[in-house]
Amino acid sequence: MNLNFTDILSIFVPHYVLSALITVSLLFYVASGKIFEFPLIAGIILYSIGIVAFNSYNMVFDTDIDKINKPDRPIPSGRISKKIIFLLSIALFSLTIILSIFLNIWLSLLFLLFFSEAILYSTPPIRLRKFFLFHNINATIIFALIPIGIILTLTNKIIPLEFIFYLIGLVFVTATIKDYEDIEGEKRFGIKTIPNKLGIDFANRFIFTGFLFLHLLCTLFFIFIRPILVFAYVSVLGAFFSLIIFWKLKSANKLIRYKIHSPLVNFVLFFTYLIQLLFLIAAFLLIKVYI
Repeated sequence: MNLNFTDILSIFVPHYVLSALITVSLLFYVASGKIFEFPLIAGIILYSIGIVAFNSYNMVFDTDIDKINKPDRPIPSGRISKKIIFLLSIALFSLTIILSIFLNIWLSLLFLLFFSEAILYSTPPIRLRKFFLFHNINATIIFALIPIGIILTLTNKIIPLEFIFYLIGLVFVTATIKDYEDIEGEKRFGIKTIPNKLGIDFANRFIFTGFLFLHLLCTLFFIFIRPILVFAYVSVLGAFFSLIIFWKLKSANKLIRYKIHSPLVNFVLFFTYLIQLLFLIAAFLLIKVYI
């Protein structure tokens, strides 16, 4: 085993851990009106461990695909064995479930469901990952529904509907971006995604239309149902960023040949975090509306 710093990053996926921090903090603040509490910090740590466990587990069963798309990753390059990564993922998932019992039994059950979904998503012969749109659905479960569940179990308070709708829509659309860099390998092994099933051009239109529709709908909601200028501004800003994303996607055909985490994916992840942070700022300014 001869791992370098890049290998460790590919296993621990810090950009997804950052997503956990932002998303759970945003939802916790909107639900409770508090910025930091021990349950929040503990929940973020456990959720982050769960994300690392999921990524590691999926990496084990994606080895053949990674040999085509990302041959420099630790497993396909032979720098670490599948067995070690598999045992690491099981250990991390078990740690998450056991430690969460001390916080809340419902939280522990939520992480158990998270683990079960990871098995169904990645493991043959079921391997839900191979079915059309399930990559988007899986991302929505992990990066939207699981954080929502964490907050509900920790606070017992209702999250405003617009935040739930926005987060689910944002993650579902954003997940398509990740499929661009994996087209060749996923197509060869029968993994059905929007880019390799319906084509790059259709995927471009889906992402652009999805972002634009999501933010325009949120803007209309805020104007007519909850007339708060700051929230409307955030949604309009999101629609503006949709135009930038469309421009970036025009060069997607060149980027799909990348064998590493592509600049396109990083760009959209950054956009997602930025919009979530803007929502957090808006919630901070107007939290009395909710609680």
